[in-house]
Amino acid sequence: MVILIIFTQPEDRIIKINTLSYGTTESAQLYFSNVRSFYYAQVPEGEGMFDVYRLKSLYQNAPHTFIPFAIYDNWRLNEAYIRIDTTFLDTRKWNAVKAESPDGEIRTIEFPEPLNESQYEFARDLYYALKSETTFSIISDAGVEFPISPAAMRASQRTLTDYFRLTGKL
Repeated sequence: MVILIIFTQPEDRIIKINTLSYGTTESAQLYFSNVRSFYYAQVPEGEGMFDVYRLKSLYQNAPHTFIPFAIYDNWRLNEAYIRIDTTFLDTRKWNAVKAESPDGEIRTIEFPEPLNESQYEFARDLYYALKSETTFSIISDAGVEFPISPAAMRASQRTLTDYFRLTGKL
């Protein structure tokens, strides 16, 4: 039976990150609450409607430039949202994130609007850029680039991975 299971498993898990949805499953919610939430600072917001999770390691050793993400868990509706944490980054002062791959390919990811869909698409695009070996910087309104450290980008990637697992995308 074990051998049959091993040989019939798909080679890769299906990644559903391109499908826009915010629903969480009970099993993903339990895993996040019991295992992953230890690494996050949790604060209730919206009169208790949301539990907001911020990665502790990113904020404790906050570098000069970083992209802070927060996971908004609406446990009443079994939904979770990913958003840039505007408490720590004023998105009105920044235009985009520049991602440069080792082969010289440059990709610009515009900062999102405050809508959930726009925030999700920004997180998805940044997650794809983080999967390849790239260097990142934030471009200000004046066109000045501020580099982001690899450690700060790994922290952002950790938050995005946790979010996409919570919503069943990975």
